[in-house]
Amino acid sequence: MSSAMALLDDSAHQPPANLLPLAQIDELSIACVICDSASDPGMPGAGQVIRWHLAAIPATAQGALIDTDPVSYLSSLGEELDDREKALPMLRDIATRYQEQYVAHGRLPRGWVERPVQLACQNVIIGLSAFAHDAAFDGLRVPAFLTCEVPHLATHEGNRALCALMLCDAYQNGGTMEIRFGTRHRSRTIPPALKRYARTHGILLGSEDPCAILPAESRELFLASTPMPDELWARAVDLMDRGLLTPERICHTLLTPIWSAIELDYILAVSSRAASILAGGSSAELRRTRLVEQEVARAALMAGMLYRRVSIADRSHNATVATVHEDTRTNVNWSIDQDRGYILFSGLDRALLPWLDREHAQPVIDLGSGLAVIPRALPTPVDWTLARSLQHGAAAIASALLVPKDVAASVPADIAVLICPDRLAEIDIEVERRMQRARTSRS
Repeated sequence: MSSAMALLDDSAHQPPANLLPLAQIDELSIACVICDSASDPGMPGAGQVIRWHLAAIPATAQGALIDTDPVSYLSSLGEELDDREKALPMLRDIATRYQEQYVAHGRLPRGWVERPVQLACQNVIIGLSAFAHDAAFDGLRVPAFLTCEVPHLATHEGNRALCALMLCDAYQNGGTMEIRFGTRHRSRTIPPALKRYARTHGILLGSEDPCAILPAESRELFLASTPMPDELWARAVDLMDRGLLTPERICHTLLTPIWSAIELDYILAVSSRAASILAGGSSAELRRTRLVEQEVARAALMAGMLYRRVSIADRSHNATVATVHEDTRTNVNWSIDQDRGYILFSGLDRALLPWLDREHAQPVIDLGSGLAVIPRALPTPVDWTLARSLQHGAAAIASALLVPKDVAASVPADIAVLICPDRLAEIDIEVERRMQRARTSRS
């Protein structure tokens, strides 16, 4: 105990006085229980277990919840270590058999074949498992599920990522989303690390069956394992509450990813045909309906391309600064006006704004109020009026139309234009590719 307290005192961040060390998580972090509620308001409450990092990390990542109470945490640690000794040889055998029967011959496995999964980050393995569809209960069979915490990853990130992979596989195989652990001949209880992760999200696994995650629990866990911005979450919950979309469809769409977060947010915000688009679009015989869906998908696709471009600060023009892509993400946020169909970007750097057409009017230099981007594959006079009203209205928001490369010439010269590098035909090909993925994403 004295050595653990000494490690806490020597940490880069001064720990609160009400932390009691429980166990060492890895070489650079310690599990601590909060002894009373007089800590930082941003910290979990008394009696909960947090992870305290000894190295210098962002303050927002310090003190993350790792379990809801010390008794559950310590008992799960013992179970996890025992399970690891038994599961590792089994996973090694599955991987060897898979290599010999499929990889060595260039064959693809069927859904019922046990497929080994290895999850790594920066050459460090953080998760091992195996998946197979079991027709006996029309769900996913998971022989073993092993994860670990490492200093350079957020708390429970290994559990979240491997859980997301497992749930995506369960959805793709077309079963009931029920997940059973162990082999066909010998069941195993739900992995303690997975139960610990679920508890931090208020989900109690194994209450009805200690060896299985039931479909309702899987859907809750799927939503908890899928990162979503707040506005997208609100729109998704609204559609789920109205029975228009299922949790697994939304989560699988984001995690695959068929559509990125901003693309999905735009589709849900502006289109009443969102459920059809996420399912792969209407039949080609319904020409008008399909054209409406295609126009929304085109706009969402261009918005996603723009966001990926502006969220990476490209400093390659500066010869004195080495480009490190992992460190060049910028804090660009978006908000969608669902009534008028534009995206308000905030946090943009005017000097790094891409795709600006020099032959059209320029948006105001001051982007302090953000930039209203109006993505349109085939802009109409109504869209031109919207751009002018945003630019010259009382709020005076900088605005620009985002259009394909071969459509820019049709926009009036007094309207700012961001030119997507793809032509309309190329955008349509990508939209159809994504629609096809959505149609075939579930067996």
